[in-house]
Amino acid sequence: MLRAMRRIIAAAAAFIITLSLTACSKEQEPQPKPQVLVLLDSYGQSHENYYESILNAVKVMEGSAEIVYEYYTSQTQLTALAAQNDIVVNFCYDALESLLSTAGSTPETKFLTVVQSDTASVPENCIGMYFDGAQGGFLAGAAAALKSTTDKVGVVTEQYYEKWYEGFCKGVAHVRPQMQIITAYTQNNSAYDEAKRLFESEGCDVVYCCADDNIGAADAAVECEKFVISTGFELYDYAPDNALYAVLDGASTLMTDMLGKLIADTAQLGVVNDYGIVEGGILLSPYFQNLSEQIYTEINNLKTELIIGNIDF
Repeated sequence: MLRAMRRIIAAAAAFIITLSLTACSKEQEPQPKPQVLVLLDSYGQSHENYYESILNAVKVMEGSAEIVYEYYTSQTQLTALAAQNDIVVNFCYDALESLLSTAGSTPETKFLTVVQSDTASVPENCIGMYFDGAQGGFLAGAAAALKSTTDKVGVVTEQYYEKWYEGFCKGVAHVRPQMQIITAYTQNNSAYDEAKRLFESEGCDVVYCCADDNIGAADAAVECEKFVISTGFELYDYAPDNALYAVLDGASTLMTDMLGKLIADTAQLGVVNDYGIVEGGILLSPYFQNLSEQIYTEINNLKTELIIGNIDF
């Protein structure tokens, strides 16, 4: 009887040890990293520094995810890539319509994308990020109107920047109600020719690039010895004597933070998040050497007025 009990105890102990070893083995097995696709567009391909800050921020996540980068070409390409990855991150508006369609037909993949409106709708497996261009454009308009020594300012704009453009016009009118705004549109995604025309033919001394091609607008400003205000891209290092100001978005920090939540599976899906000045979605350039201290102070005062709601949009 005693011998039988010993055999039972020994067998039970061996079984427990086996379970423990199996559990430890499972705990030590590395979990596969999620596959993350970062989608870029043709403008970023031809202007490598356009995405520099965003890509540098995304690289922070390389320890917790396998990240690949692709340039968007078509919905067919995107659909195939989405099926191969756990998360798709989109920084470009060119791919937006295709991405939302692909997200709806690829429910097992999560999507993080910029959107054009805070009222946009996204599929249940997607997060939209809207950067309040109206606030950014307003501050750009104020800066242009305060700096200009003429009775007119120029703006080069394009599709996807309607809110920035509307805000710019309101900012100019808020500071100098009688000032004329001369509007031009990019040609073949280039702002250079139209910015140059605004400087030389229209007599503008400040042009706001409310478009992707900030570099083209800066080249025109340098050639004409005038000033340019950029959107979402800091031009000071590129054209220090002509970069008047920049209204930036907080995409690099905010999208990286949201990507981290997607990887950790803690993000709320099926929503559009609205990022304005308060939320860190709209930032002001730290460089203002070509603005007087008085003008810079006035712009920051207007920023405060926007935050507390004293300026009606």
